[in-house]
Amino acid sequence: MDVNRRNRRIAVGILIFMTACNLRIPITGVGSLISMISSSLGLSSGEAGAVTAIPLLAFAAVSPAVVLVSRRIGAGNLLLLSLVMMNIGILVRSFCGNTGLFAGTVVIGLAIGVGNVLLPAVIKTYFPDRIESMTSMFTVVMQVTSAAGVAVSVPVAEAAGWKWGLAFVIPMSAVAMVFCIKERRIQITSANQAIAVPEKNNKERTSLYRNPLSWWIAIYMGSQSLIFYSFIAWLSPIMQYRGFDDKAAGYILSAYVIMGFMGSAAVPFIMKRNRTQKSTAMQLGFAYFIGIAVMMSGSCFALTFGAILLCGFCSGTMISFAMALFGLHTRDGEDASRLSGLAQSVGYLIAAVGPVLLGQIYDVWGSWTLPLGILAAIALALTAMSRIVGSDEII
Repeated sequence: MDVNRRNRRIAVGILIFMTACNLRIPITGVGSLISMISSSLGLSSGEAGAVTAIPLLAFAAVSPAVVLVSRRIGAGNLLLLSLVMMNIGILVRSFCGNTGLFAGTVVIGLAIGVGNVLLPAVIKTYFPDRIESMTSMFTVVMQVTSAAGVAVSVPVAEAAGWKWGLAFVIPMSAVAMVFCIKERRIQITSANQAIAVPEKNNKERTSLYRNPLSWWIAIYMGSQSLIFYSFIAWLSPIMQYRGFDDKAAGYILSAYVIMGFMGSAAVPFIMKRNRTQKSTAMQLGFAYFIGIAVMMSGSCFALTFGAILLCGFCSGTMISFAMALFGLHTRDGEDASRLSGLAQSVGYLIAAVGPVLLGQIYDVWGSWTLPLGILAAIALALTAMSRIVGSDEII
C-alpha cells in the first residue's frame, strides 16, 4: 500500500472514530434521567418511553434516503450536515420546553441515523479487508461514549439540572463537526479500488430488496436493537422499582453500557474463534436469553447484577455483529450502504416499538416481569435467526 493511500485510510479511520463518539451519547443519557425529566415536565410512562422511541423512528425515516443524498452531495458533506443538525437538536431538546424536548429529539435522531448508515459503507469502501475489526472499533467507541454519557449525566443533572445533564455532550459533537470539515471529501464507491477481496459462495446477483436475506438481516438488526433500547429506557426504572435510588440505578445502567463496549471489542476474537458466523450468532442470542431470564426471576441482587452484566455484554456483541453483516454480505461500499439503509430503516421501526410497548405494559400490569418475558422471547428469536443471518451468502 502506497503512502498516500495509507495516510488516506488513517484520516478516514480518525473520522470514523470521531463520528462514532456521537452516535449514541446524545440519546443514551436520557434513560438515566427519565424520572427527573418526567417529573419536571409531567410526562406519563408512555410519553417517557416515546422520548427513547423517537430517535429510533427518526433512524428508520432517514435511513432509506441516505444513499441517494450521499450520492448527490457526497458522503463527507452529508456527514458534516448531520453533525451540524445534531448540535442544533441537542440545544433545542434541552432549552425549548416540552415541545423542544420532542422536536430536538427528532432532529438528533435524524442526524444519528445518517451516521448509522454511512459508517458501515465507509468501512466497506476504505477497509474491505478489516470489516470485523473496524466495525468492532466504531461500535466500541459508541458504547464507551454511551457509558460515559450515562455515568456523567446524573451528577451533572443533580448539580445543574437535567437540561445540562443532556446538553453537556455539545463539545464532543462540535469537535467532530470541525474535524469533518477537513475530511468532507470522502465518498462511498460502487467499486473498491483499494484492496481486492475474494468473494464467498456468491449466488446469482438479484435485487437487494428481493433477496430474503436482506429482510432477515433487517429483522435481526431490529430485534437486537429493540432489546438494547428497551433496557436503555427502562433498566434504571426497573432497578428503582426494586428499591434502588436514582443514582444507584443510573450506575447499574452505566455498568450495562460499559459491558456493551467490552462485548463489541470481543466480537473479532469471538468470530475468529468460531468456524462460522452461524455459531457466533447462536451463541450470542442464547447468552442474551439466559441473562434476561435470570433478571426476570427476581433472584438475589448479586445474581441479578451478574445477569445485567451478561446482557450488557451481549448488547455490545450483537450490535457489532449486526453492523458487520452489512459489509460481510455485500460486494462493495454502495451495496453495503443500501443494505445498511434497508436494515436500519426496517430495524429501527421494529426497535421503536420496544420502549413504548414495555412502558404501557408496565402501566397496565404494575410489574416488570411480563416486559422482561417479552425481551427473553425476542432473544430466543434472535438465536433461531442465527442460521439464516450467519450464512456466507453475498447479496
